[in-house]
Amino acid sequence: MSFDLIIWDCDGCLVDSEVLACGVVAQQLTEIGYPITLESYIARFAGHTMDFVLPVISEETGKDFVSLFSYKKKDAACFDAFAESLQPTRGVKEALSLLKQPMCVASGSGIERNVMALKKCEILSFFEERIFSSWQVKNPKPAPDVFLYAAEQMNVSPDQCLVIEDSVVGITAAKAAGMTVFGYMGGSHVSPAWRERAEKAGPHLLFDDMQELPELVTRFKLAL
Repeated sequence: MSFDLIIWDCDGCLVDSEVLACGVVAQQLTEIGYPITLESYIARFAGHTMDFVLPVISEETGKDFVSLFSYKKKDAACFDAFAESLQPTRGVKEALSLLKQPMCVASGSGIERNVMALKKCEILSFFEERIFSSWQVKNPKPAPDVFLYAAEQMNVSPDQCLVIEDSVVGITAAKAAGMTVFGYMGGSHVSPAWRERAEKAGPHLLFDDMQELPELVTRFKLAL
């Protein structure tokens, strides 16, 4: 078997952004009356869109956080944090340079944010316009919609796609799409509990070092 397409999640896989982005959201939620630490937010909600998070905490508290939360403020703060501190995932440039398959991005974040993040980390050229977002489909991850949409746009059958994901939400979505999925556990947000949950989600393998990815792809194909 040979993969015809590698589909990357952006946050936590290509760029080490989860701590920055989740920190922005945790701070805003705390300011509007839902105190939550960065660690707790990552454990409960990382990988989910705000359209999932806000109804959950609204139901939990009886307070309308859907109305209270400012997407505009969150986006501006994320862009500022990324501009100041965002770094590429360690080893990802080397991995991208060695991988020979066509590649694209399928992310829960908006295209503008993904483009900014990839440009800041000097890896946008590996993807150019091949960046897709859950905002373009009906259902976000853990539904498979964005992965199926990306495969369709790239004219590749789902069973010929390899997905690189870091979260339970993303792993679940990739499996539901009928794709092979590798779980990357080397991000700064990954704790032992996060890794345990990711493993239970059933990826085809877990790995910690992005520089090992090209060899893992080759080995996996040869083993099938």
